Amino acid sequence: MDFTAIDFETANERRDSACQLGAVVVRGGDIIRRHCWLIRPRPMRFSRINIAVHGITAELVREEPDFGELWESIRPVLSGQVLVAHNARFDIGVLQACLGRYGHEALDLEFSCTRAVGHYAWPGQPGYGLKAIANRLGITFQHHDALEDAMACAKILLAAADEHAASSLDELEKRLRITRGRAGAWGCGGPRSRDGRTSGGGRSSYGRRRSWDSRISGIGGATSRGEPVVYQQRFRLEDSGGGAPRAVPADFSLWLSRAAEGQRLAGKAVAFTGLLQALERDEAERLVEAAGGTACGSVTRRTNLLVVGEPDARTLRAGRTRSTKEDRAEELRAAGQTISILSEREFLQTLGCLDEWVTQQKLA
Repeated sequence: MDFTAIDFETANERRDSACQLGAVVVRGGDIIRRHCWLIRPRPMRFSRINIAVHGITAELVREEPDFGELWESIRPVLSGQVLVAHNARFDIGVLQACLGRYGHEALDLEFSCTRAVGHYAWPGQPGYGLKAIANRLGITFQHHDALEDAMACAKILLAAADEHAASSLDELEKRLRITRGRAGAWGCGGPRSRDGRTSGGGRSSYGRRRSWDSRISGIGGATSRGEPVVYQQRFRLEDSGGGAPRAVPADFSLWLSRAAEGQRLAGKAVAFTGLLQALERDEAERLVEAAGGTACGSVTRRTNLLVVGEPDARTLRAGRTRSTKEDRAEELRAAGQTISILSEREFLQTLGCLDEWVTQQKLA
């Protein structure tokens, strides 16, 4: 089992604003090296939403090299490797955007995604976020630290290989019937199911498995082969100082169970626009489905509810304060259609999840 797991953290909504990269090198099923780079984004602009997620501030990276200066040290770790990430299209997109930003050619590469792997390795689970899968496997990590996330990603893939008796990534993909993703200057595609299956059904054997933190070494200052962690700079969220906000991950399974109580969105079509603070977009959509509703990608004549986050980059670049989805919702309302427009906070209150969100903010 050979691959390199990666994770990027970004300073703002732009894909080329990487501020941290973690990489975990796996050879023969062993974690042999770990790398972590802090990165100075250009321009130096940090969104408070992003800071709240990962705790990295402009002050922490002001004296660090930018991605262009770091590329010669990053290139040998990533080039020619099968890359693995959770929600991999995002991380691959960040990598390619950063290369373009600093005048380098996009890499031709292959990649796999542990969210896709998780869906088919352990179908029928309540959630497939990195934290959700890691919790079920007994993997402990500091979420939204790039190196920690990359480590969790590597352990999840190794756990899936163990579960399905696969000795290589090729064999695991064949057993799960998923294709490998590919990216290059032309764009990015995959991974996906070979036969169009959707995840679901079946039972997981999580409960029969010992914690993967106890099965895989490489925790602490050395890897499973005794080689040291390779850091550009040692970094942990608790060292950030300066009172920077820190996100405290919610127990998403609790959010799902709260949303399922009462089926408050039964029969409703729900769309989202803008940047959400409490949730990833796919998590918000799973909450809708748990509450009996249907998540839709656009505002149409069948939409009953639009949840509005903070303006995203596309809206801001257009010099607008409202998204096109908000404008469309207002047009339909003026024409007599009943569409409720809620803030993210009001959405969580509707689902009965507001208490968890308020608690998260107090702890952050």
